[in-house]
Amino acid sequence: MNTKEKIEQLKRDAEAGDASAQNTLACAYYNGDGVEKDIPAALDLFEKSAAGGDNYGLSNLAYRYRYGKDGYAKDLKKAFDLYLQAAEQGHVPAQETVGIFYDFGYGIEQDDTKAVEWYTKAATKGRSLAQNNLGAKYENGSGVEKNPYIAFNWYMNAALQEEVYAMCNVGILFEEGNGVPKNYKNAMYWYEKSANKGHERAVKCLKNLKSKYDRFIDEPCVNFRYFANNPFKLLGVFSNSSIREISANKSKMSVFLKIGKTISLPLDKVSKLYYSPIYPIQTEAFGVQINDPVESLYNKIISTNNSIEFQKKRKEYLSYDENDERQTYIHNEIVGIIKTLNEELCTYQSYYETKRKELFSIHRTEENIEEAIRRINQPFDKLTYALFWYIKTSSRDEEILEALSNGDTDKALELCDNDDMSSLLNSAVIEFGLGHYDSYIHKITKLIHDDDYLDQFVTAVCGDNCDISENEISHALIDILLRDMPSIDWKRIYYKNGVSAEDDKYVCEKLAKLSIEAIEEQVNSCSNIDHSKVNERYSSAVKLKDNSQTILQGIEHYVGKDSFLYQSCADKIARELISCAIDYYKKCKDTIYSATKSCYDLILFADRIAVGSSLKEKTQEYLSQLKRFLDNLPPESSFKLFKKVNKIINNYENKEETVKNGLTLLQECAPFIAEIKEDLGKSNKSYIDLSTSVADLALSFSITELNLCFKELEQEENDSHAIRSYFGYSSKIEHLRKLLEETWKLFLSIRKFDLDSNFVTSRLKPNKDIVADYLNDFHINSLQIHSVIDMRTETDIFNECKTIAEYKRYISKFHSGKYVKEAESRIKLLTKLDDDYWDKCYKNETFSAYLSRYPYGLHASQAKVEIENKKKVEDDKYWEICYKGGNYSEYLSKYPSGRHSYEAKSKIKQEDDNYWEICNKSGDYMLYIKRYPEGIHADEAYRKDAARKASIIMIIITIVIFASILLFTISRQ
Repeated sequence: MNTKEKIEQLKRDAEAGDASAQNTLACAYYNGDGVEKDIPAALDLFEKSAAGGDNYGLSNLAYRYRYGKDGYAKDLKKAFDLYLQAAEQGHVPAQETVGIFYDFGYGIEQDDTKAVEWYTKAATKGRSLAQNNLGAKYENGSGVEKNPYIAFNWYMNAALQEEVYAMCNVGILFEEGNGVPKNYKNAMYWYEKSANKGHERAVKCLKNLKSKYDRFIDEPCVNFRYFANNPFKLLGVFSNSSIREISANKSKMSVFLKIGKTISLPLDKVSKLYYSPIYPIQTEAFGVQINDPVESLYNKIISTNNSIEFQKKRKEYLSYDENDERQTYIHNEIVGIIKTLNEELCTYQSYYETKRKELFSIHRTEENIEEAIRRINQPFDKLTYALFWYIKTSSRDEEILEALSNGDTDKALELCDNDDMSSLLNSAVIEFGLGHYDSYIHKITKLIHDDDYLDQFVTAVCGDNCDISENEISHALIDILLRDMPSIDWKRIYYKNGVSAEDDKYVCEKLAKLSIEAIEEQVNSCSNIDHSKVNERYSSAVKLKDNSQTILQGIEHYVGKDSFLYQSCADKIARELISCAIDYYKKCKDTIYSATKSCYDLILFADRIAVGSSLKEKTQEYLSQLKRFLDNLPPESSFKLFKKVNKIINNYENKEETVKNGLTLLQECAPFIAEIKEDLGKSNKSYIDLSTSVADLALSFSITELNLCFKELEQEENDSHAIRSYFGYSSKIEHLRKLLEETWKLFLSIRKFDLDSNFVTSRLKPNKDIVADYLNDFHINSLQIHSVIDMRTETDIFNECKTIAEYKRYISKFHSGKYVKEAESRIKLLTKLDDDYWDKCYKNETFSAYLSRYPYGLHASQAKVEIENKKKVEDDKYWEICYKGGNYSEYLSKYPSGRHSYEAKSKIKQEDDNYWEICNKSGDYMLYIKRYPEGIHADEAYRKDAARKASIIMIIITIVIFASILLFTISRQ
């Protein structure tokens, strides 16, 4: 609570420009702390504080822009800039927030690398969310090399600060054994902590883990043989008991075992304290005989509980209408199901608890008693077992054991408070039995590495003549723990709780060696495969590579990259990977791409892990060679096409160099070149180079033949200009004319290809210009010469499609083409448009309009039929009119080839004949001609009329002559 005096001082400092005071005063105004609440004044002071560069002022203002608070418009970019300013000034919360902004792309482009950079700054200063998020980056390999060991450490740092997400993540890594030994018990512990804080993912993970893991039998007193089957425990003695006491107990047990009875020794009570019941044992449940093992019973308990939970969530169980007979029936049915399930659950729990209790009990036989005595015959063995059992050297130890016998571990640990060897050992054993491994290691290493305690311990257990060093016994302990309890993270426990740096080092080296043994087994397995079985060796190498990455990270985590253990292991793996890669590359039947890339990937990983300088140089050399080879390969998608074109080129390199062969070469290569262009695009370098190589070879063929022809002509004509003076006189000149035409055709075909600009400038254009000059000299019209190449790509052909028929032709040609679906879609659209327009034209009988728009449409044939039908109707109607009026000629003038033209012509002929008959009889031929000037009998009419007229003239002439003679005669008389 701010006092009045403090507020006044803050006001004076704020007015003086103190940015920190401005922020503090702003907070006071905002919260009404020591001053009347005034939001506008607070916001104004936040602005001033931020302008003054105060980290808290910057962050408070950024917060408002980030979430759009207090009247500020949400502006992530502005928020980021303010947070970044504070972060760069060392403000740790802002550094964490800047990491989040980069991680999720808030107000800035998403950048995993920068997110890692800022998370690291904040995480190293203890920010739990930054630690969790940084762990996620290392776990997933986002913005940093994937490393589950580092991920686990960051998650754990955050989890220890009660970061709910981190606790769940620690549980996940424990469950998966990722970056830490797999340990379901620890996973469940962290899931529960996270779930108790309401983390939904942890709740789900916990439920899933419970379904497969029974933590109630995962106890050292059940599973760890140095504790569960400790020979001192079986013999019912302390670790320092005398041989006489051991023999006495053995005799007692032998007597009881011979008569088939069990014996309970005083120390047995101590073992029972580790058992505590989970479920009640109900005798009535044993009416059903079940012989399932404890694991199966646990699974049945989980399954039955899930079934009960499901039934209780059914809506008919939760609420129902008592007056509704059907709902009441279903509700009662569910109640009955739940009752049955509860009865089954009770049975399973009782059997489970009975069998679980047996696991915590001591089971003695004559054989295992003899075995127990044998196991503690040697002093060193006796000492290692003593590290996990109780000792009695004083009355205080008796009190401790009495408390344990009564099940009071808290009191027993309180009694172990004395600073003496036996109290330290007994308390360590109690902690171990309870699963408190941190405390156990702290206490047991303290005992081992304290000379006085160790001497007392060795003397108490083995007597005065036993000479064992602290390293011998500490190393033996570590060996036992790592071998028999691999799921515990002993490295972390020793580093955190142990008292000896030598132990820490040995733990790490031992863990590293265990990892090395595992990976060397894989290396040996790989190297033992026959070198001729390249696919099997490659598969083995891939597995080795995948496993090596995590294992090497583990070895690095334990002993560091500079250690001999790490370096020798890494180099051994790298050498084997290189060997497998080379074998595979040389002999595999995969495509050149697959083989090269597979080989490259293996050697690239080998290069990453290799340490030795000579080996590193070797991997670099291989990588360089493979990279050059890959760079020179055409893109994989078009490799087969490139191969076909190159095969054609190789075939033509041995053929006669003629223009004709050059044209044929272009024609054969064109379809494949077009496909490559379609696949890679016209600007792709590999495509341009291939296209140019084809054109260059074709051009060389034409130049060679042209030069040869000119040379022959020069030899034939001594004058070098003769060929330009005697056009058409030499067969060689005629051959040259045809050759020039074909060469020009070749040039035009080459220009259909996409070519390298240097080739066009230095080779194609100069030769083309020379040929063009000769074409002019020979008066050859180059415009009449055309290319024989169609270099249209699938895209070109598709884009040129306009009609349904064209799209169908496209689909027929490219039945698996990339535009087939679009072509089918357009066919549907065009079909609909065609159909719609046809319906309209059909309705209006405007069939010609349809044909005008769709001359090759879907209904074109029908439109033509309809037009013909319409013409027939009109023909028939007009014929009917003309027939009635006898106007057959009018019909023929309109329908010269009409349906009734034959009949019309017949009628006209019949009328003609009839009229001719009349006129012929009357001799009035002109009357016929007047009516039928071009009639059937017109010629005859003209002829007969002329004859008639000639006859009349002859008669007249005869009369005139006769009259003249008569008159002359009369005059003579």
